[in-house]
Formats: sequence, C-alpha cells, structure tokens
Amino acid sequence: MEHTLGARIRRALDALTARSGAKKTPNWLAGQVGVSRNAAYKWMNNPNAGIDGENLYKAAKALQVSSDWLASGKGEMEPDANNGNYVVAETMEDLVRQVKARGHDEVLELIKLLADNKDEIFNKKSD
Repeated sequence: MEHTLGARIRRALDALTARSGAKKTPNWLAGQVGVSRNAAYKWMNNPNAGIDGENLYKAAKALQVSSDWLASGKGEMEPDANNGNYVVAETMEDLVRQVKARGHDEVLELIKLLADNKDEIFNKKSD
C-alpha cells in the first residue's frame, strides 16, 4: 500500500502511461486539474501533502482511479469494475490501436458506452 499521496500519484501516473502509451507526468496532472506545477509537485514530494475537494475529484478522474484510494490509499485503485472499459488515446492512431487490441465483445461494449455518453462527449468538444 502506498502510504503517501505522492506515491499513489506516481503509481497512477505510471499505470495511466502504460494504458495510454503516452507519458503522463506531474505537469500533465497539474494541467488536467487546473493547478500550478508547484501544487502538483507538492502533492508528489511533500509526505504530509493532501488533496481534497474538487481537486481530488479532478485528479482522480484524470488519473482514472478511485478518489477514496487517491486520498487515503484505502480500497481499490480502480474506481469500479468498469475500469477496464477506459480507452485513453491522444491520437486517432492510438485509439485505433487500443480498440483493435480488444476482443469483439469489448469493442461492442465500448461502442455502447460511446453511444450512451454521446451528449457529454460532444458537449465537451464544443466548449
């Protein structure tokens, strides 16, 4: 069990990097959460640092981990049983590669998730 917030963030960044194929760094996390680089490095390097409120929610969502696990180290790292449905891609080629690597049933489930969330996906793009 990771005893510090920094250790949990490092583990989550490494796991997300492995899943996405694109390096995820504390700078990347700062941008996702909307905080300064200094804040992200404080979370990483200060053994007494904590994260809460909206920043906790945003960081957990960006890292694709459970907010309880990120805040305290308790429980499972993955947010729920559907965690395996995440596809994190920064390019169309990466998306295609990840989708091709899945079985037919998983691809159909991904398509269903996209269809179920199309309004949220398209609203975010137009913002």
